[in-house]
Amino acid sequence: MRIDVISDFVCPWCYLGVHRLVRAIAMRAGYGDPPPELVWHGFLLNPDTPAEGEPYRAFMARKFGSDAAVDALHRRLETEAARDGLAFCFGDMAVRPSTLRAHALVLRLQAQRQDTLALVQGIFRAHFVEGRNIGLPDELEAIAQVAGVWAAPLRSALAATPVRADLDGFARAVGATAVPVFIVDRKLAVSGAQPPSVLAQVLAGAGGERA
Repeated sequence: MRIDVISDFVCPWCYLGVHRLVRAIAMRAGYGDPPPELVWHGFLLNPDTPAEGEPYRAFMARKFGSDAAVDALHRRLETEAARDGLAFCFGDMAVRPSTLRAHALVLRLQAQRQDTLALVQGIFRAHFVEGRNIGLPDELEAIAQVAGVWAAPLRSALAATPVRADLDGFARAVGATAVPVFIVDRKLAVSGAQPPSVLAQVLAGAGGERA
């Protein structure tokens, strides 16, 4: 089974959605399902973010209209995440980072046939829990090393500015306008951070079982 995942590292619903997908896969493993192939695709919520990032709180207030609206969103996300044992540390997030380099790193390692799940999870965690600027090459290098997927020649790739068309081409090709999106075996698509039980049913259905 192949699962194409369209997401962005600054999207909190993507962080939650990927976490729930991993839980759903674990649920199906209990029924003897083999691990699916996860294929990651970039999506740029804010393609114009400077390479060094920008102040997080100011960005969010502009995007959602007020500090009160941002606070309400954060509370909603914290409540949702708590149900899954996941945390958001919004108060520690000083920078709204560019995700161009993060996507480029994942895609490069994926093209080398490396398992990048730990890297993806590490990038999400670095942003939403540790408050790190995941747009910086040094931060991405450190995250990749911890995830066990780092290859030295990639330092030069991280130092370059990726081309947007190389990162979100799949998302545009399938018409994705919001994330996360999970496409199972190129025939079943699920949008949003659905509960693990719902995702597990989708996986079972794609495998020919009754949901």
